[in-house]
Amino acid sequence: MSDATTKVLTRIEEASRQLIAGTQPLRWEWDDRFSAARLVVQAADAPRILALVRAQLPGGAWQAESIKQAPALARTLAGKWGGLQQGQELFTFDLDQAPVLFASWWPWSGGTTFSLRVSGAACGAEVEMSALIRRCFSL
Repeated sequence: MSDATTKVLTRIEEASRQLIAGTQPLRWEWDDRFSAARLVVQAADAPRILALVRAQLPGGAWQAESIKQAPALARTLAGKWGGLQQGQELFTFDLDQAPVLFASWWPWSGGTTFSLRVSGAACGAEVEMSALIRRCFSL
């Protein structure tokens, strides 16, 4: 594994620790469907959690209206999960470095509950991202 990949992995692990610490006492679980760590968030916690996600994944944020203008990798990541619908957002770490940490924010019908999913893409790096995310989030 290259030094550059090791540095990116260290940054991903630190961002994951910050997400876990900042979302306490909420509980993360594993989402097999998307190979992602998932957190269910109630509306009262949403502003705090969104601010945390934006701070830890500063690479960009895209909505259904802006994803077509996003970098190719962000469009690919959104497409991996079926694209972005109204109210959904995709957040990314540094898209210029592999591997990539990304998160999705999905409102449930009614708008009082949201899902935050955090996953990763190897993008050519020799890293098993599913195992890394599970380890980072202790899932």
